[in-house]
Amino acid sequence: MERRLPALDKNIDILQSSLITDAHFNVTRMEMQIIIILIASAQHDLKCHFAENIEKGRAVDDMPLYSQDVQVAFSLNNLPIDMGGHELMLKAAAENLIKKTIETKTETGWILQPFLNKVEYVKKDRLLIMNVHPDIWNKIMNVKLGYSEYELFTALSLKSVYSVRFYMMASNKLGAQEITFDQLKTQFNLKDKYTDNTNFLKRIIYPASQELKEKAPVTFTAKPYKKSGSKEYVGIVFTPQNNPAFRDPALEHKKLSHGRIHIGMSLTSEEITWLTREDKLAFTKVELTRNFETFNVAKKIYGNGLLDAMNRIYEFMIRNGRGGQKGYFIKSLKQNTKTSEDEATLF
Repeated sequence: MERRLPALDKNIDILQSSLITDAHFNVTRMEMQIIIILIASAQHDLKCHFAENIEKGRAVDDMPLYSQDVQVAFSLNNLPIDMGGHELMLKAAAENLIKKTIETKTETGWILQPFLNKVEYVKKDRLLIMNVHPDIWNKIMNVKLGYSEYELFTALSLKSVYSVRFYMMASNKLGAQEITFDQLKTQFNLKDKYTDNTNFLKRIIYPASQELKEKAPVTFTAKPYKKSGSKEYVGIVFTPQNNPAFRDPALEHKKLSHGRIHIGMSLTSEEITWLTREDKLAFTKVELTRNFETFNVAKKIYGNGLLDAMNRIYEFMIRNGRGGQKGYFIKSLKQNTKTSEDEATLF
């Protein structure tokens, strides 16, 4: 069994799969901190895989699949923050993560799985050893359909677990999108607890926005909206906003110096080949990277259907005498992905 020893002594930018960000689960703050440490443990594998693919000029089509449990071990003596309790509370949190499930969507429905398979605590070294099911680890590693990027220390230090969830969502940088209260309550497993939407706004959404505004490099605004003819608010327009005063300057410098963003993190090699073909749009890698966020949003919405979506846009361009116009293609792709997944349309 492979073991991961996360380096928690310094702040890092974490890449988190949208499969985890969008999953349905409800956990306590300490349980959320343990999940973040699990995700931090995968960063070395992710970055090594990216580096290998980038060096060879390939896209990240498929991450390596794990078939056995992955073991994550860390000492409570080396945590960057106080996790807010003693060993009995930590034991209770770890035990709950064996009992609690995470629900993720599939093409045919959904899957329910426990976060952890086994937990061991070595009292002498204050060492927590956790066995993660390979399917959960594969979801953590799967960033090809989109991902969030956020700071480890910020995520661990936020007081509200809902602030953490919104921080992860806002770090997707997908632009303004309409999200219904039912969608959020389902995602946070709160449908039975908050039947009144005004109460949900006041107790969950607004406090999370305020905490991120005071502590995180990314926050969000939440503007309630009504359906046509309805008297009650049914959801929010969720708009991520940069909050640079709270960005770790060392991480920002490192990101700019190393050029972290790479188009292969969101597109498959087949999609990149199509975009760069001389008889299509002949995008350069620099141009693709410059429009990274547009492609990342489109990939999240259309998934494996993105190539078909781009072909339809291109065919529309040909019919209207605009073949080869890259700017028009990007504008059209943005227009087709400016709404939520349920409202996205194709030419």
